[in-house]
Amino acid sequence: MIRVVKSSDAIAIATIYNYYISNTVVTFEEDTISSAEMNCRISEISSMNLPWLVAEDEEGEIIGYAYASQWHRSEERR
Repeated sequence: MIRVVKSSDAIAIATIYNYYISNTVVTFEEDTISSAEMNCRISEISSMNLPWLVAEDEEGEIIGYAYASQWHRSEERR
């Protein structure tokens, strides 16, 4: 099932993301992030009315996520 993210999803999302930080080169981040940091990222995206979705398996475990973000913030545009 795909649904809108909840703040309580931050732990599961951070766990998924941290795997890719630690074991691959697909992210530019070098240090793993806390669930509190992930919750801040979720809040920031959500406050801009942009989508942040999670995918759950049949048992309700989060198995993936996707979100949209602005490429450039408006104050950075010239």
